[in-house]
Amino acid sequence: MEEYTPEIAISNAEALFSSRYKGSEFCVASGSIIQGYGTAHSDLDLVVIFQKIETAFRESFLFNGLPVEAFVHDYETIQAFMDGDYEEGHASMQHIIATGKIIPHETEAAIKLRRYAKKIVSSGLKEPKPETIDILRYAVTDLIDDLKGKRPLSKQRSILYSIYQKIGELRLRVGGQFLGSGKHLARNLKHCDPLFFDQLESIMLNAHADGVTPKDIILLQSLLQPLGGRLFDGYKQDAPSNKRSKVKWLE
Repeated sequence: MEEYTPEIAISNAEALFSSRYKGSEFCVASGSIIQGYGTAHSDLDLVVIFQKIETAFRESFLFNGLPVEAFVHDYETIQAFMDGDYEEGHASMQHIIATGKIIPHETEAAIKLRRYAKKIVSSGLKEPKPETIDILRYAVTDLIDDLKGKRPLSKQRSILYSIYQKIGELRLRVGGQFLGSGKHLARNLKHCDPLFFDQLESIMLNAHADGVTPKDIILLQSLLQPLGGRLFDGYKQDAPSNKRSKVKWLE
């Protein structure tokens, strides 16, 4: 597959702006290709801003052989999506806008949007609620306990993947860092706490190949300890008070 340079990616973004997204105010082209470290399998992230559209949407397609992920918004929908992401602990859209290239040129609205996105990215995650931390501590404790005793390697691996996600989120929240999924979780973890990241990766690598050992469980619990430690005995989580439905099972 062809490896795309930033120049080729920007040229394609400009062509999309004037054709597929004709009438839009501006676009922001971003992603690893734009940053200069893309691979033959990387795609182009494109945030498209109209002044007003009926509904925001996301679409994926090939353009001149280049995979494109487009997020199409107007002024109000981009605000709503950024606000929603921030409340959930994510800033992926803000990161795309903050690090991207404005197409076709820097307008006043584009500059203000990028400035706003950069401000959110630099501010970090807002302080998590204690109950949010407790939910994650409980989940990690329960998963680690599931590794104790004899289990097939396939089940151990499934539990390990869940631990990576949950303890990774816990570390990021405690550290005031934005969350991530997939490859972005590993990236954010490494940026937040390189030592924690290396230790977790080492446990996962060894246990994935050879199975979980008592030493692995001790190491996982040592990673959990500075994040609040184990949480099981006496833990209680209240359901939302409005979590009720009409009874059907008595009919």
